[in-house]
Amino acid sequence: MPSGKVRNPFILPFGRFMGLYATALLRYEPFPRRAAGFALRIAKAMARRGARLVAPGVLRSMRTAVEASSIDLAVVRSAVKKVIDVPSHSMSAKPQSAPRVVSVIGSLAAGGAERQLAMYVSEATRLGLAQHELVTLNRCEGVHAHHLPRVESAGVAIRTMGAEACQTVLAEIRADRNLRIRLRAVPAVLRPDVSELAGEFLRSRPDVVHAWLDHANIVAGIAALSVGVPRLILSLRSLHPGNFPALHRVWMHPCYLALAEDPRVRFVANSREGARSYAEWLGIDPSRIAVVLNGVDAAEALRPSEREVARVRAELAPGGARLVTGVMRLSEEKRPELFADVARRICAVRSDVHFAIAGDGPLIDVLRSVVRPLGSRFMVLGRRSDVPAILAASDAVLLTSRIEGTPNVLLEAQSLGTPVVSTRVGGVPDVVHDGSTGILAERDDTDGLVRAVLTLLSDEDQRVRMGIEAARTIAAQCSVDAMVRATDVLYRG
Repeated sequence: MPSGKVRNPFILPFGRFMGLYATALLRYEPFPRRAAGFALRIAKAMARRGARLVAPGVLRSMRTAVEASSIDLAVVRSAVKKVIDVPSHSMSAKPQSAPRVVSVIGSLAAGGAERQLAMYVSEATRLGLAQHELVTLNRCEGVHAHHLPRVESAGVAIRTMGAEACQTVLAEIRADRNLRIRLRAVPAVLRPDVSELAGEFLRSRPDVVHAWLDHANIVAGIAALSVGVPRLILSLRSLHPGNFPALHRVWMHPCYLALAEDPRVRFVANSREGARSYAEWLGIDPSRIAVVLNGVDAAEALRPSEREVARVRAELAPGGARLVTGVMRLSEEKRPELFADVARRICAVRSDVHFAIAGDGPLIDVLRSVVRPLGSRFMVLGRRSDVPAILAASDAVLLTSRIEGTPNVLLEAQSLGTPVVSTRVGGVPDVVHDGSTGILAERDDTDGLVRAVLTLLSDEDQRVRMGIEAARTIAAQCSVDAMVRATDVLYRG
C-alpha cells in the first residue's frame, strides 16, 4: 500500500477551497449530493471573498437566517450521535508513557487560546510529556502565524488540514465503506471540515485529540470520535458561544450536547466562571468541566530589558508622565470605548497621565475617532511585538471587559510587577486579588474604574507593594509548568 504524500494544489490565498481527504470522500457521494456540495463550497468561497464588502452585522444576520432555515437542530444532534457512536477500537485505548496528541485550532493568530496552546505544546514537548502534532483549520500565514515561531522552535509538526494527504489514508478511505457512510451523515455545514480532520486523525493515530475553541472543538470532536480516537479534550472559550454573536452558530448547541454524552469527551475551561457558563448552557454536570488556569511564562530570558522599558516609556509617556496601558483585541466584549471614557475622565483631572492601547480588531477605527480629542495623551498602537516592554513600562494596566475568561494580559502584567485595574468579570477574580495585586470594579462601574486608576497613580508606595505581590502571586499560582502538568493529567484520564 503506498505511503507517500500528496499535496493539494487548490490551497488558495483566501483560504482552503477543498482539502484532499474531503475530496476523496466526496468521490463516493451520489452525484446530486456532490453537485450540491460543490455549489455550497463555491458560495462559501465567494462569501469569504466578499465579506469585507458587506457590513458585518448584515452578513451575520444573513448567515444566521440561512442556517436557521436549513438546519433542524434535533436532526443535527441525532446525526452527530450516530456519527460518533464508534467504539475506540481502531486506535489504542491505553496511552503510552508519552501519549500521541494531536491539537486542533483555527490558526496561530495573536489570541489568548492560541498563545496558551503554543506555550503548552512547546513546554510539554520539552518535558517529554507527550508526542505532539498540531493541525490548523486555516493556513498559518501573516497575522494567522503570530505564534508559529514558538511552536516550530519546539520541533512540533504543524499541518493545515487537507493540504497534504497520506496515500495510505486515502486508500483506507476508499476501502472503508462504513466510514464513508458515517461521515456522509454529518450535517452538510460541518462535513468538509469533519472529513478533513478524520483523514488527519487516521494519519496520526493519536491517543488524544485536544481541540481549542468552539468551531474546532465541534468539527475535531466529531471527526475524532468517528474514527475511534480513545480520548478527546475540548478547551472552551471564556464563556459559552451565545455570548459572542459574531462567532455563535445555531448548530453549536446540539453538537456539543451530542459530544457531551460520549464518555471519551472531557471539557476544560480556563476559569470557574467559564466552566459554570458552559455547564448551564448545555445543562450538564459542572464536574464534567475541568478548570485549568492559563499559564504565564515568567522566564527571565523573556523579560524585557531596562533599555527596552526605557525606550517604551520615552515613546508613550515622555517627560516623566504616568503611563496607563491596555492590551486587548479591539472588539465589543473588551469595550475599548469604556477604556477611552476612563482615560478622558482621568485626563480631565490630571495633566501628567498618558494612555495607550496595543491591539487590533474591528473597533480600531472607532477607538481612534473617540480618542482624537485627547491628542498625544492617548495612543492607539495597533499590533505590537513589544507587549512585555509596554506592560513593564506601565504604572498600571487597565482592562474594561464586559466578559472574560482568564485574561492573559492581566497574568503577564502582574508577573512583570505591574499592578492592574479591571472589571470584576469571568475569571478575573481568580487571578487578581483585589486590594493586594490590583484593584477590581464592578462590570459597569465607570466611576469605580476611574477611582481605582487614580488611587494607583497617586500612591507610589501602594503601587510598588502591589507590583511585588502581583509578581509573587502569579509565579506561585499561574506558572506554565502548573498549566502543563494539569493538562497532562487530563490526557491520562
